Amino acid sequence: MKRIIGALLILVGLGTVSYTMYMRYQADKANELLIARFEEILVDLDELPDTTDPSAETPVLPGDPVEEVPAGEPAPTSPSAPVKTAEELQKEREDVVNNAIKNLKVIGLITIPKIGVYGPIVEGIGDKSLKYAVGHFEGTGLPGSGNFALASHRNYTYAHYFRDIHKLKVGDEIRIKTKTKEYTYVVTGTKIVLPTAVDVLNHTDNATITLVTCTVDSTRRVIVFGKLK
Repeated sequence: MKRIIGALLILVGLGTVSYTMYMRYQADKANELLIARFEEILVDLDELPDTTDPSAETPVLPGDPVEEVPAGEPAPTSPSAPVKTAEELQKEREDVVNNAIKNLKVIGLITIPKIGVYGPIVEGIGDKSLKYAVGHFEGTGLPGSGNFALASHRNYTYAHYFRDIHKLKVGDEIRIKTKTKEYTYVVTGTKIVLPTAVDVLNHTDNATITLVTCTVDSTRRVIVFGKLK
């Protein structure tokens, strides 16, 4: 019996690792596809809705989602299922990723040299947006105007662009590229807040940037502030 339980635990462990690797692959592939399509599908910032109260639609800062297999994505192959070739698996996964990101509005690219971040920014902070990219809080400022607030995960299963933002120091640069212009912000400070502290999303008269992610235990939020250089 102990051997059976041990074998089951090993199988569960292998399944968990395989699933994590699969989700990591999806996020990485989506990142490649989004960046490759950047110039083609980049949304003009003037086309975005002009709202002024982000806290009304975002009462709680985002946290890491429960890691479940999203609807429409292939479930792990059972032992009795036909074995697919590497080419078939790659095509299947790329189709899933293409379908998942086809409605995302890419509004820019973010680069943070200090922590090696380079990735797409999409409009909105829904699960799909944050699964594959950095999300822009709808209703907050746009690059070069007001408080440009962004969120991303820090876990390894999904896109984790903000995993290391706690390492940023005053003076470090955050670069944003849009369809028409490039902006450079410099970090002015960091702090940790409760998920309900939506005041970090408040409008600012000057051009600023706010980065938001979870603490490791997901109970609070790590915030990085910056101003336009």
